[in-house]
Amino acid sequence: AYSGSVSVISGLHDVIANIPVAGASSIAYSEYTGNIYVSQYSMGTMAMINPYNYTIVKVFPAGKTPSGLAIDPKNGNIFVSNQEANTVTVLNFTGSLIKIIPVRSDPLQVIYDVQSEQVYVSNFDSDTVSAISASSLSVVANMSVGLNPYGIFCGKENRTILVANEYTNNITLINTSTDRVLQSITIGSGPQGICFDPDNSELYVTNAYSNFVYVLDKNYRVSAKIYVGWGPSGIAYDPYNDYVYVANYDTDNVSVINPQTETVLWNIKVGKGPAGIVVDPSNGYVYSVNQLSDNISVIDPSDNSVIHSINTGSSPFNGVYDQSNNLIYIGNFGSNNVSIIDPVDEKVISSIPVGSGPQDLTYDPQNGEIYVLNFNSDSVSIINSEERVIGTLATGKGPEGICYDEYDNSLYISNSGANSVYVINATSVSLEAVIQVGVYPFRDCVDPFNGIVFIANTNSGTITILEPLSHSPGYTHSPYLAYRIWFIFASVVVLSVVIAVYILLARYKK
Repeated sequence: AYSGSVSVISGLHDVIANIPVAGASSIAYSEYTGNIYVSQYSMGTMAMINPYNYTIVKVFPAGKTPSGLAIDPKNGNIFVSNQEANTVTVLNFTGSLIKIIPVRSDPLQVIYDVQSEQVYVSNFDSDTVSAISASSLSVVANMSVGLNPYGIFCGKENRTILVANEYTNNITLINTSTDRVLQSITIGSGPQGICFDPDNSELYVTNAYSNFVYVLDKNYRVSAKIYVGWGPSGIAYDPYNDYVYVANYDTDNVSVINPQTETVLWNIKVGKGPAGIVVDPSNGYVYSVNQLSDNISVIDPSDNSVIHSINTGSSPFNGVYDQSNNLIYIGNFGSNNVSIIDPVDEKVISSIPVGSGPQDLTYDPQNGEIYVLNFNSDSVSIINSEERVIGTLATGKGPEGICYDEYDNSLYISNSGANSVYVINATSVSLEAVIQVGVYPFRDCVDPFNGIVFIANTNSGTITILEPLSHSPGYTHSPYLAYRIWFIFASVVVLSVVIAVYILLARYKK
């Protein structure tokens, strides 16, 4: 916008052309025509660009102060939000005026939703979002959201619009089937760590600046605030004892939360600067990753005592448990490598060099690979079952969190420097989507039952909720599945015995 141009970036991430476009404010590609359209805020016009020779084909009027634009892929119609005129101008793909639609005050961003075939406009000054029917070209709903809605986003295959509210620092979720607000989520001060309790369908979020853990119920409402130690960061759920473990970075301890009572049962002294928590689901053992003392504290879940300490590389940040070989992988931020720990022998058996600043890891049970997030080099290192790095993926700026979603076989990467989430297909290892989220996205986690991904945005104090890009369940593995099947089977057997005894007693009395 300030340089009055459009930069063209190749697949090799090189700028290959700069196209002069005065007052450029928003840009969109039209599947209908194959052209690029750029709104020119200060000029009141729209530029149509040929993407093959990088030339402006045509410039046409687009209303006063065009700020955002969206294109209907079915017919090529262009919807332009006119900020100072409080209208949306509708043009056909050649630039001819079709209609001017009045909306609320200060429309900024506009987006087209393929599922509902509607256009959604964020009205900054009126704290609303307008829904426009793409067929009737009329406003069908105005929804109140947070203060000063700015960015607006919708997924490929879901029916939810996410609206970022600048002044209230929260996210509003809108159901496009009903055009009603689902909820707005604000989650304390400095949310960092996040984990999901599948047994109770609850979400736990650490707040590093307020020293609380927030608990969200299945409807994503805050159901409890639990005071823990200072600077809570890493957090994990232990299915072995149904407890939640919280790493308190500034008080060098781990808080143990009982989800049933939503209270802290113990505060366990560990090493210095605990930043991450790893759980071994086979025996419930908990591993506190201590960044400042360069070691791992091993916690026995039977009495929640530290039974051993294991030295790692420099500045370990977080880790992950590999279900295929029962090993633990720790990312050492300071030494740029991954320590592989045998939990039986309680020692490091190997170290693997990776990118610069490894700090978060995730495990893919379908191929047995470990994905290591490298903060300083903006990359992901892929480690196979033979403990070799077999590839590297590029991420956004400042990647902080990574999780694997079995529901759609995708990796979700939180890029703190870009306020975005990369979605990568784990099979083709290709980028599927870039999703704008809150400010400084830090850690993320997945609900294993429906594939929904939760992103903790540290600086905006919010949680972003993402639906998986594909609703095909495919292969799904859950460590709780066998337990649940056994429980159901046992319940049926017990119930059958009770009924049989009751019938025998009834006959005996007769």
